[in-house]
Parts: sequence; structure tokens; C-alpha cells
Amino acid sequence: MPSVNVFVVAPTYQNFQGSSDIIENIKKSPYVTKKLRQPIIIPILSKLDRSDKISGKWFGKFRDTFENEIANLYTYLGAEIDKTGINEFIENTLSEYKTEISYGEKILFSDTIKEIEYTSLEKQFQEIADYIERFNLKIELLKIKKINKDISNANIRIAIEKTKHLFKFSKYNNEIKFYQIRFFQNLNNQSTGVSSFQENIVEESKILSGLLDVLDKYETSLK
Repeated sequence: MPSVNVFVVAPTYQNFQGSSDIIENIKKSPYVTKKLRQPIIIPILSKLDRSDKISGKWFGKFRDTFENEIANLYTYLGAEIDKTGINEFIENTLSEYKTEISYGEKILFSDTIKEIEYTSLEKQFQEIADYIERFNLKIELLKIKKINKDISNANIRIAIEKTKHLFKFSKYNNEIKFYQIRFFQNLNNQSTGVSSFQENIVEESKILSGLLDVLDKYETSLK
């Protein structure tokens, strides 16, 4: 199950109902009910033609259908949002229908850095990306917090397993493997009597300090 779920919803009854059904399934999934995941839902209104008089009606239907999900996003970030804020969220992330890009599959982004106009579709895509980044950051910081708690409780095995998963595809992966090898060597030394009890305690302390150092570097890189 993904950490963040982005729903791009076209203004049709079928899209509204289908998206709502899938969102409810996510909320009822074992990942959520067992508190292994937060049900982070980002609803995005798509293909709304603002030149059409009926667009306001569909904007309102979208808000009424998904306002709880939008409010939950802000609650997760430790903030509150009112009806005006919900309207602003929808406006800022609206994937509006644009006639000029509907032909020829025009690509909006390129490798060239350019200034993005505030009212453009590029700006709205950038807003969506910013929301995803904010929630990903929050999730990563929560993972670090939980691992730090394991380390403070001297749960080295659990802390190493969690950091291995966290850094699996990062530049810190080799450092975690190094501390994992040291941890199992220390366990072996304990069981065979190669090292004294005091030496084992000192080695465990060094491993925990090393894990904390890696987590600190990773947290700093996120910010």
C-alpha cells in the first residue's frame, strides 16, 4: 500500500462514486486498521472546463464529496482548515481542462528551468507535487521518530531492521549494513564468551550511537 494516495477525479458521477468507494476500501484495509499506515488521501479535481457555466456546480459537488478527506490532510499536518481553505485547496490543485494542450499530447515540463505563471496548469501541478512532498516528509520524520524511540529503549535488532528498510535504496544503506554486521558479531561474541559482558555493553553503545548519527544525517538531508 502506498504511503500517499492521489485520486485524480474527473467531473462525472461515476468518477466521484468510484473514487469514494476506493477511498473507503483504503480506510478499512488491514494496513490502516492495524495502524501500519495513515490513510493519506489527496483528491484532485481534473478536467474541469472553467469556460462552461456548469463547472461551478461540479466544483461544489467535488468539494461536498471530498471535503472530509481534504480536512483530514490538514489534520495530519497538525493544522485546521475551513470551507474557504478547502475551496482554495481545490483551486490550487485543480487539473483544469485546457484546450491548447488537449491536442498533440503537449508536454508541460522539460529539463529547462523556467518561470511558472501563477494561473497556469504547470503551477497547479507544482502545487500537487508540493503537497505530496510535504506528506512524504511528514511520514519519513515519523519513521525516524519511531526508530529513535527503539534506540532509546536499546531495541537494537528492531532499530536495525527498521533503518535497513528506511535506507534500502539510499546512500546510507552501506552504513546500516556495517552496523548490522557489528551487531551480529557482538551477539556471537556474547554467546561464545569471546568478549566480556562489559565489552559487549560498550560495543552495543557504539552501535546505537552510530545508528543515531546516520538518522541525524538523514533527517538533516530531508530538511
